[in-house]
Amino acid sequence: MKILGLIENFILGGLVTVITSYIGTYFSPLAASIFWVYPFTLLPTIFYMRKNGKDNTFISTFLLKTTFALIILFLVTLTLSKLFLHFGDNIIFVLLTSLGVWFMLGLIYYYLVNVLGLKKYF
Repeated sequence: MKILGLIENFILGGLVTVITSYIGTYFSPLAASIFWVYPFTLLPTIFYMRKNGKDNTFISTFLLKTTFALIILFLVTLTLSKLFLHFGDNIIFVLLTSLGVWFMLGLIYYYLVNVLGLKKYF
């Protein structure tokens, strides 16, 4: 049953990517970005957690941490936007640089929560 839930999550994530790509390419980048920000990928994740016995406190904690992690997403997406504007012909550079930004911001977030004793607030 756990594998089936993961497969369902994978299919939904792929479907969201396909729909977003289609809307952004053939209709409107703005409409695609609005569609993309709906938490489609969070819903099956929450459902999967619930099916596997996680209580509301656990799920709430996950969602709170995800909310703050969205700051990382915002900054990485902003970085991607600027990199594509200036270095768009070098896709490998753009992707690797944004990956590096994501990694560094992730480490900073992890450090702030775990090392500075902020875990009790999450």
